[in-house]
Amino acid sequence: SLAPTDPVMVVRIIDPVWGTLAKAYPLNIMRLHNVVNDVMPNGRKIAITYDPRTATPLVLDLGMLNNQLGVTGLVYENNIVLYDRGTESQWVQQLRCAYEGELGFGYVELRVLLSFISDMRSFRIMHPF
Repeated sequence: SLAPTDPVMVVRIIDPVWGTLAKAYPLNIMRLHNVVNDVMPNGRKIAITYDPRTATPLVLDLGMLNNQLGVTGLVYENNIVLYDRGTESQWVQQLRCAYEGELGFGYVELRVLLSFISDMRSFRIMHPF
């Protein structure tokens, strides 16, 4: 269970049919795992990424990719390097594009979705269950 003051990474999507969709991901878990693959209630596939070295949260729309992302353990220009589990292309988190592999060299650029850091109390006030 999260304490009201625990920091969370909030993902918010406005969908024309579903309205505002929001989820919170505990920052203490994001610091350990760096990437979470998830599906929003409207079916949109997303990757929630967090680079603890630069404290950079970034949520990527995986719609064009149709695969999940994993962490390589590599660093490129002080950014975590992710890999696409389907093609094994390597992606730099902040650049949002693959630099190596089948989808490398700007073939596909992932769209960034709205995200921000908040605390659990504020998230629950903004998005009551």
